[in-house]
Amino acid sequence: MAASPRAFVLRHTRLGPVPGLEEIRLHLADEVLPLWHAVQVETNDPDAALPYWAFAWAGGLAIGRYLRERPGAAAGRRVLDLASGSGLCAIAALHAGASEAAAADIDAFAAAAIELNARANGRRVTVVRRDVLDEEAPEVDISLAGDF
Repeated sequence: MAASPRAFVLRHTRLGPVPGLEEIRLHLADEVLPLWHAVQVETNDPDAALPYWAFAWAGGLAIGRYLRERPGAAAGRRVLDLASGSGLCAIAALHAGASEAAAADIDAFAAAAIELNARANGRRVTVVRRDVLDEEAPEVDISLAGDF
């Protein structure tokens, strides 16, 4: 990987409100295929994973809206956003009053996006950079999986 994941995310996304969850801002891309190609070039890996971290997918949007409408589901609780991507679910949980949030993802670009997105929303999200399915997950009260 030539550039830092953080620099790559910043270069290929724009910070803006999430459609349907305008109180949350994320670094998002406009088109998946050109960004996917850029990831393949950057990592020198023709089989690189899709850049899930650069889009607000339907599952994460649904969880975000659910938590906005029912903040009691997360309020005061410790939350894990599994296969987080952008960190949307973790950030939505913190907006709903979660006491803390962790976001787990194995993709280095996702980890960078989560950190950037948490900062853009004035939130603190712990980034877990490993596959928690292969070992013991962090101790939490609620696990969220938007677009697993």
